[in-house]
Amino acid sequence: MKYLKEKVLLSFLVLSLPSFVTANTKSEELHFKVLDGIDKAGEMASLGIEKLFSPLHKGVEKLAKPYIEKNNAEYFFNLGQAYYQGNGYFNNQYIKKDDAKALEAWTNASYSGDKIAPFNVGLMYYKGEGTTVNKEKACEWFLRGALLENPSAQVYTGACYYSGQGFQQNLTEAFKWFSVAAKNGNKNAQFLLGEMYSDGQGTELNLSLAKEWYEKSAAQGHVSAQKKLDKLQKSWDIPYKQLTVADMAGKVIDGDAYFVSAANSAQSGDAKAQFELGVMYFRGIGVPQDYIKALDFFEKAAAQGHERAKDYIPRTYFALGSHYFSEDAGERQDDQEAFKWFSKAAELGHAQSQYIVGLMYYFGEGIPKDESKGVQLIKQSAQNGFGEARKVIDEYKL
Repeated sequence: MKYLKEKVLLSFLVLSLPSFVTANTKSEELHFKVLDGIDKAGEMASLGIEKLFSPLHKGVEKLAKPYIEKNNAEYFFNLGQAYYQGNGYFNNQYIKKDDAKALEAWTNASYSGDKIAPFNVGLMYYKGEGTTVNKEKACEWFLRGALLENPSAQVYTGACYYSGQGFQQNLTEAFKWFSVAAKNGNKNAQFLLGEMYSDGQGTELNLSLAKEWYEKSAAQGHVSAQKKLDKLQKSWDIPYKQLTVADMAGKVIDGDAYFVSAANSAQSGDAKAQFELGVMYFRGIGVPQDYIKALDFFEKAAAQGHERAKDYIPRTYFALGSHYFSEDAGERQDDQEAFKWFSKAAELGHAQSQYIVGLMYYFGEGIPKDESKGVQLIKQSAQNGFGEARKVIDEYKL
């Protein structure tokens, strides 16, 4: 059990505070399902040999010759394409659909240097086509393709890091790969990058850049990005501009009166303004970061039915727990105080907090040891979609 504690508790739980703060329970919004809309046929398009698959082209010997040489990346890629599509001709032979053989051929193509095949192999492991579902192998192949500058592989690599399925969750790495793919013109990555900028996940919150990437994605027909822009035009929780604000005393920096206006509105009971002030304190936008003040404003806004404020309450509890629990907490490190805040978040269904509280119970960190309760909470975390919890359950047979 000591190995488990060192491997899981120390290596995962003491990540830097920003990583904890930016992680939230909205993984379903940026989960692989977001990416399932990618046109598989388009992503797996062959390199100009579609005519080889038609029964009408039986005399294909001359066309097929360039692909017959073994250890040829293009040959193996096209062979994999033939098996994946099936019911056509390749190398003068009729090919039936066979996903397992397609996987084998694309794997050979990958080892031979093909830049598209690794992404196809990753998809097959991800979906369990021609093999059993294996998210870890899928992500490894996506990363291989990403390093070969395949934009689709770059998007999926980002999703692996974001969701914590296949790779340990790392929002900074997710942001990096979404950024690379977005700059390469991938509309899905552009949308996801907008999401991360709008929530400050893996990067600093920047609504101007969020809007810019939503627009680029929407221009390519991404429906969710178009909906985001429509929402932004009608009502956005925080203005597009980068806020330059003072403290609660109402001092104005660089002539920006927004904070004063929001503070006055919040004091008058405006839920939207209360939420905006909460975000400012939560993120440290123009004011010193202060989770207690942020929590106060979120609770006031939530009491009036503000839905996003309700979402931020468990995230703020989690941030407070991390504040006392992280490796760089120094003198403020306090396991019991951390447990208090993590428990509050866990009670509201925050998956990462359930995982952490579960481990604290399991190992007796700052609280009396209770392995049974610890396992129960870790399982709840896994059920709520936290990938690291699922890994621990599977690896240690909890």
